Amino acid sequence: MSSKVISRMAPTPSGFLHLGNLTNFYFIHKIIHEKKGSLWLRIDDCDGTRSRDSYIEHLFESLRFLELDWDNGPHDLTDFKNNFSQNLKKEKYFEKVNSLGDKVYACSCSRSEIGNQPYQGTCRNLNLSFVPGKTSLRIKVEDQDLFTEFGDVILWRKDDGPAYHLASVLDDLEMKVNLIIRGADLEPTSRFQKYLASQFDPMGFSKVTFFHHPLLRDQNGEKLSKSRGVYSLVDMRAKGMTASKIKEDLLRLTKDWKL
Repeated sequence: MSSKVISRMAPTPSGFLHLGNLTNFYFIHKIIHEKKGSLWLRIDDCDGTRSRDSYIEHLFESLRFLELDWDNGPHDLTDFKNNFSQNLKKEKYFEKVNSLGDKVYACSCSRSEIGNQPYQGTCRNLNLSFVPGKTSLRIKVEDQDLFTEFGDVILWRKDDGPAYHLASVLDDLEMKVNLIIRGADLEPTSRFQKYLASQFDPMGFSKVTFFHHPLLRDQNGEKLSKSRGVYSLVDMRAKGMTASKIKEDLLRLTKDWKL
């Protein structure tokens, strides 16, 4: 990267931080400091049904406890809710969806009707109207490989809010992010988001470097989840682990990760 490196920590406030989150944040923070780049804190709260103020407060307190600072973004819960929440940008997100024109369409299908398969475009040619509470808005995925993997993806939910992919991509474009670091399980997400970004901007994510790091797993080989347990920061601190000890563990866990 020849230009200044810009990255982000982008937690979803749907639970307490665990070791998996922390290794990701620690590695991003380390890389940005090594490259003298700029780091955003972006809290992805567009799914208001799962977001909790207590989780957001925990996030701020935890990052400061571990001395993982950031250059841009909210300073505390009040600043976040007043100035940075994705819910404040709902109108802007919706305008962007409308800018795609006939690349999007309204869909009345429910999750139970679709099942676990990629959505095959049942409503593509029905010319349905978008009605909050009754229809969602999907993008026509014209890339055949992506369509096989994802189907047509929801950009605007039936409950009248932006889907994660939409908010994430538009925010990354707006923040001019050029380095995205996430877990290996999100590699498919990156492929779709590259496609989505190209629909809004001809350059899209063409100048963005993606790095997908290995996942941390428990003793049973399962990916660490957000469920509060032995690997949560809450429990680590309850057991008396200091910030220094936790950071030593984070360094050990990420020492072999090479960007």
